[in-house]
Amino acid sequence: MPMYVGIENGTKKGFTEEELGITNSFGMGILSMLTGVSDFGQRTSWRTDEVMTVEKAHARFCMACHVDDTWDNLKPYITDINFVQRMADADWSTNCGSKTDQEFMETMADSMVENAQRAIGDERVHLGWNLRRNFQGMAEREQESRDYVLNALQRFEDVKDYLGDGYHAECGRETLHEIAADLVDQFNLWGRTITWDEDDNPMVYEWSEDGGTVLTQKLEEEE
Repeated sequence: MPMYVGIENGTKKGFTEEELGITNSFGMGILSMLTGVSDFGQRTSWRTDEVMTVEKAHARFCMACHVDDTWDNLKPYITDINFVQRMADADWSTNCGSKTDQEFMETMADSMVENAQRAIGDERVHLGWNLRRNFQGMAEREQESRDYVLNALQRFEDVKDYLGDGYHAECGRETLHEIAADLVDQFNLWGRTITWDEDDNPMVYEWSEDGGTVLTQKLEEEE
């Protein structure tokens, strides 16, 4: 898919040809891809309520310039918040995708580790190239966890209206038990206190004899 980046009819919106050489450049598109700044006023992801503001975009551009001197030709413009505000007012955008704050910070961490490995030359062989990729793995695991919790919340919303009396209530309670047990298994919370009973005894999920799961009173640990 071709890259689209820049401002339409930029000269009519007060930009000089020199400025449009920055805002509409290939380098600006690559920086957009790195920082996850693709437009203004829109959510950065369907998974979050974060909105790309001028201030957020400016902060990301400044950090990217600090981490890597690749952007030195863009730096005088994109580190000027007034210029970034003009970009937003002129509907600057790209089709390079957006990033949440967490995803952006992990990209920056990844870049810093890569730059540091390159800077120490042959000494990097003692560290292993997988070091840099650990940041990506952390991001992927965190996203998987968020998606799992989101799915659990959606399942809860689907059954909460059935928690009254009768047959549907029993099905609803069974579903809630399944949701809780799935979360316990996903995050390895076996034996960890989940709630307390009416006598204030800690309750935990454990494996039952038939291979299922059961919420039971936590046994006192031997001293």
